Formats: sequence, C-alpha cells, structure tokens
Amino acid sequence: MNIDDVVLEIAKNLVNCYNNKSSIVFPEYHNEGKEKYRISEQESKVLFTNEFICEKIKFAVEVPTKSKHKQKGKTELSARFDLVTYRDNTYDFDWVIELKKGNPPAYSFQKDFEKMVKSKSNCVWFHTLKDADDNTYESLFENKINSGINKVIKDFEGKHTWKFFIVVLEKAELYSLDISMEKYKYDEIKSIKQFKQKDLKTYIK
Repeated sequence: MNIDDVVLEIAKNLVNCYNNKSSIVFPEYHNEGKEKYRISEQESKVLFTNEFICEKIKFAVEVPTKSKHKQKGKTELSARFDLVTYRDNTYDFDWVIELKKGNPPAYSFQKDFEKMVKSKSNCVWFHTLKDADDNTYESLFENKINSGINKVIKDFEGKHTWKFFIVVLEKAELYSLDISMEKYKYDEIKSIKQFKQKDLKTYIK
C-alpha cells in the first residue's frame, strides 16, 4: 500500500465534499454561529475507510492502543487510534492514522502524539483546515505540534517515519512532510515551506 496515494485520494474527496461535488457533505449548523457547516474528522474517517475497502487494504477503526495512558482521571487505560492498517495476513500495524480538524487546544495534540510515540509504528497525521495563512501555520507548528511532540518524545522506541499531511479546503491544497522519528531526535517543523505542496483544484469535479 502506498499511503501517499491513499491520502491524495482522501484530500481530493474532501475538497469535492467542501465544494458540494460529492455524495458525502459537511452538514449544516442550525444556530447563529459564524460557521455555516460543521467540518469534522468524521468525514475523513469515512473516506479513509471507503478507500481501504475499495483497495482491499486490511484495516480497523477506533483501535485500542497496546500502551496505557492516563488521559483522564488517575487510572492508566488503553486509548484509541482513529485508524490502523495492518501488514498482510497479520495483526501487526502497518500505519497508525490519527485525524485532526481545525485548531483545538494543545492538549488535544499532545494526547494524540503520546499514543503515536508509544505505538512502535509508522504513523500518519492527517489534519484538515478550512483555511489557513502564515499565522495559522506558525501557531500550529510552534504551540501545538512541536510543543506536543517535545513533551512525549522521551517515550519513543525504535526508529519510525511520521507522515504529516495538511489539507486546506478553501484553497484546495494538500501539504505533505515526512519526518524520521527517534527517541529525543527529530527535526521540528518550523514552516509550511518544509512541506511539499499539491494543488487540488484540478481534481474538483
């Protein structure tokens, strides 16, 4: 499985969804808030699962972690990965996939990175943004992503690849960056310019 190709398909479908050119839609809010549509991680999850089924890729959703985490309360419990793909005819993880939408509090990032750090697996971070500018990226990288990873990198085992993907719906853009991860060792994300950029406008139906 080429995970980059899978992600490209998901990003294309999300952009079509945003432009009302897909069978899956972002539902409307029915209140006086400034956002008309609810954009969440659920649409990405549906699209990933559909792609895996179509490509006959072995996968599971809401997968219990092997590691224990104290994310709520005082008791360490197994957490959940959003999605996991498996190596052929095994239950060995191929890719752990975590989904994120928007710009939630820093702790939301840290708890996901903690799961990824302890997964002993290659990981995908798939992040959906309605829109973004340089200030968005600067805050996201410095205050959420780098900060979150730095707080948990001490627990990293082995050497694995983390793939970061950011899809920006309004601009129909996909950004991708591969980072080699080791205990106490990784290259922090400083700028969106480190990412490869793909224009998705040509894929809008």
